Amino acid sequence: MAWIAANAGNIIVTAVLVLVVGLVVRGMIRDRLAGRHICGGDCGNCGSACSYPNPEARAAALDKDVKLHEKRFAEFQKKRKKGT
Repeated sequence: MAWIAANAGNIIVTAVLVLVVGLVVRGMIRDRLAGRHICGGDCGNCGSACSYPNPEARAAALDKDVKLHEKRFAEFQKKRKKGT
């Protein structure tokens, strides 16, 4: 009993943190099951891992993203070579 009394503050803070984290996780699970996305809805800047109906569509989108990043990297390298 003395240990509980000596650590009452820590026990209360820990219990509150566990409760808050549990509520956040519960809310995320409910949102996901309701079809709402956690990403914020900015589909223009999304990797879209959750919105493709089939693996082929996902692969095509990833290929498009890779090509865009390769293009940007090539432009970066050109600018870097000009600067040196």
